[in-house]
Amino acid sequence: MKSLGPGLVTGASDNDPAGISTYAVTGASTGYSFLWLAFFSIPLMIATQDMAARIGAKCETGLGKFIGDTYGRKWFLLMLAALIIMNITTIGADLAGIAAALQLITGIHFRWFILPVSLLIIAIQIFWSYRVFARYMKYLTLILFAYVIDGFLAKPDWGTVLKNIILPHITWSRGSLAVMVGLLGTTISPYMLFWQASQELEEVKQEKNGKKTESAFSVKSNSVRLFDTAVGMIYSNIVAFFIILSSAATLNRHGITIQTASDAASALRPIAGDFAYVLFAVGIIGSGLIAIPVLAGSTAYPLSEWRGCPEGLDQPVNRAKCFYTILTASVLVGVLIAYLPINPIDALFYSQVLMGLLTPVVLTMLVLVTSNKEIMGAEDVNKPFFSIFGWISVFIIAVSGAALIWTLVT
Repeated sequence: MKSLGPGLVTGASDNDPAGISTYAVTGASTGYSFLWLAFFSIPLMIATQDMAARIGAKCETGLGKFIGDTYGRKWFLLMLAALIIMNITTIGADLAGIAAALQLITGIHFRWFILPVSLLIIAIQIFWSYRVFARYMKYLTLILFAYVIDGFLAKPDWGTVLKNIILPHITWSRGSLAVMVGLLGTTISPYMLFWQASQELEEVKQEKNGKKTESAFSVKSNSVRLFDTAVGMIYSNIVAFFIILSSAATLNRHGITIQTASDAASALRPIAGDFAYVLFAVGIIGSGLIAIPVLAGSTAYPLSEWRGCPEGLDQPVNRAKCFYTILTASVLVGVLIAYLPINPIDALFYSQVLMGLLTPVVLTMLVLVTSNKEIMGAEDVNKPFFSIFGWISVFIIAVSGAALIWTLVT
């Protein structure tokens, strides 16, 4: 665990309550058909996240400011606007997901949990030092292992599972296309790129100020940073794999349809027992407590950079008032979305359309910059693996974004 840091936390944050809903619905509606995607997306995620990590550590700047300095203020503001909409919508959906899971465990109506949970998350980010916060986030990722246990409790048909991984059957129907777009949109998100770059920068700041860090990547080689990123992305996809697996082995087998992760937890109870039910619900809560600080932080960092304010979780509140105000406002607007009579999952879908247009643009800039030896230097410039899978990611996400819009229109 000492070798791990921003990469692990970023990977775990990808499995937020909204993402868990996507995986659970996929397993319940399509069975084992899309398990192969969990493995297919691993090299794409590793390549793109490592590029963002290298920018944060090498160039010592957040990804938003770096893109603004390199490609101009207009591109930066366009990305910033789309990122804010997506992040805050996802925070609202995730708060609703945590509250729904707490209702399953306690029997108390979910609306009573939304505000207390949001205030707890805000307090943790404001009052804990960066080092304590980083340690809390790192060890909280272990709670997602609950879904691996759930997968074995579901007693899947391992022969069919293996067949669907090695020989995937792809049906080019509108329904299948929508599922593939949903899964890819959940796994590769701009907020993860912005967050990891900012956290690598935090690590560098800690060392320059003579403070002890959890992982201290900036004085280590790129291979150590890559190891952290690879572990985080592999862990993220293993968790996604087992969520789809457990839903397919139980809900799909019994013909049960669901719309959210809490529906999946409720439906598991009579099929897989109380232990699987509680594990699924606890996983939702833990995933939200990881993802919401990441989403709020990936909004506060670039917004503070745009305004020229001091930013960072290592800063005291009186020196970074702007940063902490944005961070707090992001969560509180998410609370408003969770309370409004709007289905957070529907809001999330429409914000994904926006991100389907934004993500390939961000990825294109990322690949071009990290392939430039004059900017990155000989040691930090992209190796062939990163360039190849970076461009594959751009192509796939661009096609997926277009397909998502086509699905919405039709």
